[in-house]
Amino acid sequence: MPGPTMLHSLPLRHPKRWWALCVLGLAQLMILLDGTIVNVALPSSQTELDMSDGDRPWVVTAYTVASAAAGVAPTAQALFAARAVQGAFAALLAASALALVATAFTDPVERCRAIAVFGALGGAGASLANA
Repeated sequence: MPGPTMLHSLPLRHPKRWWALCVLGLAQLMILLDGTIVNVALPSSQTELDMSDGDRPWVVTAYTVASAAAGVAPTAQALFAARAVQGAFAALLAASALALVATAFTDPVERCRAIAVFGALGGAGASLANA
């Protein structure tokens, strides 16, 4: 029977950690996919909001979770602000998701697999967005 010190060294494995990885991986996929989807809508947004060609990069640069605010933006400046908020929250989500993957998978072999799946889903999001 393991003593108290041995119990503390056993990794905790939640039975639903692979489902959590699916959700976190999909979040990563959506972050990367959203980063370039704006490029599809940019020409019509530019026309509707009377943006100059020089303002277009601000929409892309000010990137990524206030989608509703960006979708109903009445001015170019409101769109820039909404995209900046999206970018800030996407950065927080991406970092948090990776931290949760690393925390949920304590076994080194499983952790490597989980991070590989997480990275592959992120890569898939980037590929789909650029297709």
